[in-house]
Amino acid sequence: MKQYPKNGYEYWGKLRLYFLNYCQEAATACSSFGSKFQNAEVGKLPIIGVGGIMCAEDAREKLEAGANLVQVYTGLVYTGPGLVKNIVRGLVDDL
Repeated sequence: MKQYPKNGYEYWGKLRLYFLNYCQEAATACSSFGSKFQNAEVGKLPIIGVGGIMCAEDAREKLEAGANLVQVYTGLVYTGPGLVKNIVRGLVDDL
């Protein structure tokens, strides 16, 4: 179950969609143009999914959109260091 800060839910809901779309566009661009960057292979440029990652579902959403890594700064601020374990468990349970 997603848990967003009560006073920031509407704000994060909009930002999540923005960052998700940006992640998808970046993944597409990197796979198309990756070989044009110096010392890069197609599909090898790292994409970091950001923006309101508060649970495994949010992390999975970013990874499925094309991210190689996720940044969980906001989630750590609101939920604490147990977030990392919860995300890893949630992702592993789906394998």
